[in-house]
Amino acid sequence: MESGLRNLHFVLIPWLGMSHTIPMIDIGHLLAERGVTVTVVMTRDGAARLSPTIAQIASSGLPIRFATLPLPSVEVGLPEVCETGDSLPSMDLMPNLYHGSKFLRQPLEELLREQTIAPSCIICGACYPWTPEVARELGIPCFIFQGCGSFALFCMHNLYCYRPHERASSPTEPFVLPGLPFHFEIARQQLPLQFQLLPRFTEMCNEVREGELAMDGVLVNSFDELEPGYAERLAAASGKKVCTIGPVSLC
Repeated sequence: MESGLRNLHFVLIPWLGMSHTIPMIDIGHLLAERGVTVTVVMTRDGAARLSPTIAQIASSGLPIRFATLPLPSVEVGLPEVCETGDSLPSMDLMPNLYHGSKFLRQPLEELLREQTIAPSCIICGACYPWTPEVARELGIPCFIFQGCGSFALFCMHNLYCYRPHERASSPTEPFVLPGLPFHFEIARQQLPLQFQLLPRFTEMCNEVREGELAMDGVLVNSFDELEPGYAERLAAASGKKVCTIGPVSLC
């Protein structure tokens, strides 16, 4: 056990999808191997789908545990026991899932107050804009985990800053993405959801972005030798601490 880590308690809240949850569990595993107490917070459906992995980690003796919180899927217009993005019958229901995720805040706050070891840090997924407020109330930092690499995150930061996609005449018109050390063209239809300018997703995407800006730093599932210099570029441009911790699957 590394000295000074045994009294730390990291609370991990992955976003509602297996592609987010699996690497977040890997992060918890890596932290627990170093003696940090870890609590991974999941929905009941998410925990059920990963029950073999959870059982294996639970039997390892590492200081990591899993807590489940209820998500009111039916009440927010989702099919019953539909608690992850990859289980949605249509992407049009993503705002419903996002709205349902807001109901996790109160039970999470209750869970954190009950902890024997007080939380030292929150690491959350990308679509929980309210977690920085929870962390501030506890007087602890809040980091966001991003599954994509430093280069992609730097490109997205430049899209938010310069908004060249909004000036394109159509979703298929190529435009130059500014801020890069080389010429790079892309079309709006190739961008992530938050840059597609779809009215149904506007409110959700704006709230998510506000949450990202409130975070204390970013954890990136990448490593510097793969994307030389882009973690530094992202840190300088965003003013956030950027920690490359990947590939987390090596655990």
